Amino acid sequence: MADQITELKDGDPLAPVTIVVRSNFVSVSSRRVLAARPGGIANVTFVTLRRFAEHLGAATLAAAGRRPTSPPLITAAVRAVLKEAPGVFAPVADHPSTEQALAAAHRELRAVPDAALDAVAACSPRAFDVVRIHRSVRERLFNSWYDEEDLLVAAADAVNSGLVSDTGPVIVHLLSEFTSGEAGLVRAFADRGRLLVNIGLTGDADADKPVLAAHARAGIDVTQFDPVELPCAASIVSASDPDDEVRAAVRLISDWMQQGIRLGHVAVVYGNADPYARLLQEHLGAAGIPLNGVPVRALRDMLLGRTLRALLALPDRGFRRQDVLTVLTDAPILDQDEHIPSRAWERLSRAAGVVSGDDWEERLAFLAAEERRLADEDDAEGSDLRAERRRRDADRAEALAAFVTRLRNDLAEGTARRSWAAAVDWAKGLIDSYLGGERRRVRWPQDEQKAAHRVDEALDRLAGLDALDGPPPTVDIFRRALDSELEATLRRVGRAGDGVLVGHVSVAPGLVFDRLAA
Repeated sequence: MADQITELKDGDPLAPVTIVVRSNFVSVSSRRVLAARPGGIANVTFVTLRRFAEHLGAATLAAAGRRPTSPPLITAAVRAVLKEAPGVFAPVADHPSTEQALAAAHRELRAVPDAALDAVAACSPRAFDVVRIHRSVRERLFNSWYDEEDLLVAAADAVNSGLVSDTGPVIVHLLSEFTSGEAGLVRAFADRGRLLVNIGLTGDADADKPVLAAHARAGIDVTQFDPVELPCAASIVSASDPDDEVRAAVRLISDWMQQGIRLGHVAVVYGNADPYARLLQEHLGAAGIPLNGVPVRALRDMLLGRTLRALLALPDRGFRRQDVLTVLTDAPILDQDEHIPSRAWERLSRAAGVVSGDDWEERLAFLAAEERRLADEDDAEGSDLRAERRRRDADRAEALAAFVTRLRNDLAEGTARRSWAAAVDWAKGLIDSYLGGERRRVRWPQDEQKAAHRVDEALDRLAGLDALDGPPPTVDIFRRALDSELEATLRRVGRAGDGVLVGHVSVAPGLVFDRLAA
C-alpha cells in the first residue's frame, strides 16, 4: 500500500489519495503504520466504502427530501403491507416474529439486483410473497427515505456524472465481498480511471473462490496471481474449556509484553462471540491489560436502555414485587427528584407481604397503620428510639405505596398516546421522572453516558415514524420498535490502538499486528 500511494502521488506528497478499507479498525491501523514510515503520509483519506458513498451521495438524496431509514421504519412499513395484503402470511400476519422475519428478508434482498428477484419469486408461493412484500416496502419508502444501497447508487451516479469533487486516485484495499450497490460504485471508479484493487488471498482455493467471485461481480477479474504460501501458527495451546483457553491467551499476552511487544500491536480474535467476547474482557480487565475493540453489550443491556425496557414491562405481570424491586435496585431511580431508599423499600414490601397489583397500596397502608399503632405503644412504654424507627418505617411504607401508584398511572398513560411522537414524549417523560435528565448522567460511567445518548437518538428516530402512514402505535408495538433500535451495540470499547484489540476474526483482515492469538 505504501508503494502504491507513492506511485499514485507521482512526486507530489500533497496529492490526494483515497483508500477504501473494510472497517474503521483497518483505517486506524493502516494510518498509524504508514505514518510511522520515513516521510510519513499526507492527504491520504482512509474510509469504508459505505462511508465514502455517504460522502459522495448523501447531499443528492437530502436535496430530494429523502432521509435515512431505520430498522423500526422498515418494520412499520412491513406491518402496513401485511395489513393491506398479507398473502400466504395471513394466518400469522399479526405475530411479531412475522414482522421481524420479513424486515430481515427485506434488508437482505436490498443487496440483490432487481432482475435476480424474479428468479427468487418463482421458487414457491411463499418466496413470491416475500419478494412482493419486499418490493412493496421498497416502494413505500423510496420517495421519502433512503438506505445504504440507495446511498451507493447515488454515489455511483455522482461519480459517473462527474458531480463529485476530485478525490484523487482510489485504492480498494482487501475487501472480501460486494453488494450490487457496492459493485456499482467500484465500477464507477474504475470507469473514471485511476483505481487500484488489492485482493487478499489465502492460498487455499476453497477459501479464495468466493472472494474472487465477489470481485468478478464488481467487474474485477483476476486471471492469474502469484502463489501464496499457506500460513501456519507459531504455536498451538491445548485448553480444557473456553475459560482456560482465555487464561492461556492472557498469559501469552503477558509474555509478549515482557518481550517488549507493544499492546497496540497485539490482537486476540475469536470465531464465536459467546462466550469468548465476555471472557476476554473479564480476564484482560482482571489482569490490568487495556483493550479496545468490539463491545460485548448492546444498548438494551446498558443502564438507560435496560431500565426503560424494564419499566415498560412492569404492567405485563401486574407489577409483581420481584419485577418492581429489580428495577428499583438495579438503577439510580428517583422519587420526586430524590434517590429512593431501595434497601428499606425492599425490606418493607417484604414485611407487608406485597405480591403484586393492589397489594402495593392496600398492604403497605396496613403496614404503615400498624407501625404507627406500635409506635404509640412504644411511646407509652418510654421506648422513644424504637417508636421513632417505627414511624420512619411507616413514612417509608406510605412513600413506597405512593411511588408505585404514581408509576402505575404514568405507565398507563402510554395506552392513550395516539402517535409515535406522543409515545416518544411519554417514554422520555418516564426517563426524566425516574432517572433524571442529562444533568443526572454526569455521575454515570463514561460508557453508560454514551449509551444513554444513543438511546435518546433511538427515541428521536421512532418519533419520525409518524411520517409513514399507518395506524397509531399500541404500547406493545412501541416496545417492539424500541427493542429493535436497542439491539444495536455500542460502537466500540476503548480507543483504537490503545491496548489489545479484541474482536471477531472478521475484523482482522487488513490490520497490522506483531502478535495474534486466535
